[in-house]
Amino acid sequence: MQLRKTQHEKLELFFDNLNKEIVRNGSKSIKVKTLVRNFVYTKRSVQNITKINDELRLRGLFAQPAYSMDLKFESVIRISSFPVKQLGDLFSSEKQLEDFFDDKKLYKKLDIKSVERQYSPNGSKDRPDFRGETVSVKWLFWN
Repeated sequence: MQLRKTQHEKLELFFDNLNKEIVRNGSKSIKVKTLVRNFVYTKRSVQNITKINDELRLRGLFAQPAYSMDLKFESVIRISSFPVKQLGDLFSSEKQLEDFFDDKKLYKKLDIKSVERQYSPNGSKDRPDFRGETVSVKWLFWN
């Protein structure tokens, strides 16, 4: 009877738990040092970073920010089963994102018939990006 788990078994258990968290919550936040230790590495090297990134890729997982030597050991990364883009990756400003959403009338895909941009509720300094209206429900969108 085997009492101790092998490195491979520990890694498989880590990925099983990671995948369960991702299914339940959409993503999993984890410290760089935790990721490295689950691969049973004692320190980071270019070779180890490549192996970790390859393993994530093989399992269909994506890290945001991308796991690299630039990250501090205490940095937190978010792992998900889909690629994540940040606003700066797609648009240079929030206004460009709003313009794109408005110009393409993407809100209609959500069954929203009309929107008011930069809506400010009475007595509030808060400004949702859009206030949308359907036949029976009003929506507020913040970015």
